[in-house]
Amino acid sequence: MIKGFVQGQTLKLAQTRVVADTIDYLIAKFHFQGEDWQGLEKWMHLQQGEQLYVIRLTNDRTRKNDHLNLGAGEWAVWLHGNEQVDGAVAQRITTNICAFTVERSGVLEGDAMPELPAGLGEQLDARVAVLEQQRGALPAVGESDEGKLLTVVDGIWQAAEAPSGGFDIVVDTELSETSENPVQNKVITQVIVEAGAAMEEISKALPPNVTEDDNDKMLQVVDGVWTVVSVADSSIKTYIDDYINEALGGDY
Repeated sequence: MIKGFVQGQTLKLAQTRVVADTIDYLIAKFHFQGEDWQGLEKWMHLQQGEQLYVIRLTNDRTRKNDHLNLGAGEWAVWLHGNEQVDGAVAQRITTNICAFTVERSGVLEGDAMPELPAGLGEQLDARVAVLEQQRGALPAVGESDEGKLLTVVDGIWQAAEAPSGGFDIVVDTELSETSENPVQNKVITQVIVEAGAAMEEISKALPPNVTEDDNDKMLQVVDGVWTVVSVADSSIKTYIDDYINEALGGDY
């Protein structure tokens, strides 16, 4: 087992007795102290020479099916954690590099080891193999099958001729609550345009939103729309000024 402790950006290995040639036995487990790494997506990096591998941690540890099968020699390990916000990395924390040695084991004749240590390539290969087992074998095809389609017959994928002719498709020219036919695009577009115009007219008829900052203000039509204005900016102010000017003989 590889066991480590992380505090901030400091990684320390507490247990690194690892022997080569195991298959899906080895795991790595890390303890994160403090709150810096809480909620982050954590990744472990392993490097030997020019080979670099990365494994995503699950509950702060690797799993047996991550295939952490390391060859003998000197290895380096470090971690990083990401905080994802709307699909982008908002924060990243990294650690220092720690070295450890994978000891040699005895000769195991007849046992085939994976060509590569655990890495993204092996993880993807394993998932592809599972998908291929689930989908079933595809039928063999040749030049004589040109243009055929893949269809299921008696629960098995088979190549079949593409259907041609003999189909009557009805396209509705208006919306309906009961019809199951497709509707013309221009009909749908027209309905959307009319609904938008209706909503715009309704919005003009509604009074504008107000807050406490609008106390003592009034409504006045500006450019054909009800608008909240202060008395000093309203047409009433102009009317009052004209009235006082006329009463005072233009001395106001």
